[in-house]
Amino acid sequence: MVYREELEMATNGDIMTHVPIEVPFDLQQLASSTLAKYTHGIKLWHLYHKLQYPKDADNRVKALLKASVRADVPAPLQPKKDAIHLRHLPFLTDRLLQGAKKEKAILDLAITAFWGMARLAELTYQFSTGNPECAESLLTPDVKTKQPGNTTRLVLVLREAKTCNPGIVQKIELKPLDNMLCPVKAVTRCLEEAGGANTLLFGYYNNNSNRIHLTRDSVTRALSKIWSEGDFGRLSGHSSRIGDASLWNALGINSQDICLLGRWIYECYKLYSYV
Repeated sequence: MVYREELEMATNGDIMTHVPIEVPFDLQQLASSTLAKYTHGIKLWHLYHKLQYPKDADNRVKALLKASVRADVPAPLQPKKDAIHLRHLPFLTDRLLQGAKKEKAILDLAITAFWGMARLAELTYQFSTGNPECAESLLTPDVKTKQPGNTTRLVLVLREAKTCNPGIVQKIELKPLDNMLCPVKAVTRCLEEAGGANTLLFGYYNNNSNRIHLTRDSVTRALSKIWSEGDFGRLSGHSSRIGDASLWNALGINSQDICLLGRWIYECYKLYSYV
């Protein structure tokens, strides 16, 4: 259920502008870290609307957040997200191959996300139909070929990645594998499905020859249904990224290379490197 609240904070007689926010969970269960994020959002809201943010509010908010941190200590920590391992992929492949064009397109996307340590948001699209947002979407021309030695690798060029600075692109390099879970073959199938058109990479043509793009919601629902059928527990859309990082970590790949492959900075890769 979505709750709409108006946040009002009094500071020395000044009343902060009523800011509408949507909270998708019980307000009593908010952690201090989440409250801090909402506070930053409120500041940006004031900046965008050219309104004065009460200067004395910061000190009060900081005091409240410190107090709420103590309240968070007795609460149990959220369990880590389960990771998709190689043993999950054959089950996923078997289920999706039994489906139609949409399910096969989702399979190719899932394989690419796993081996490329990509976020679903980076490979999916906002709308299922219509003209693509070329500046924000992964298109068929964004697939580049790289041939080191006798192998053929594919490089996906991302312009709107989560950790991408303005004007800077990020790249996902995919290496070929000699099995049905090959990411290079998965992307190649997507290019063949597109029929040479300049369009979104992950999608399919329906029975009316209309191009359908894979949205994050549709992919997440399809994957969640399959994980539920296999009784695989708490897998999520982020789990492919976790699983591949864990795989490289288990194979002894050093942390710098994992950060490079996953496009991570600092030591946040440790959040995802577990088996």
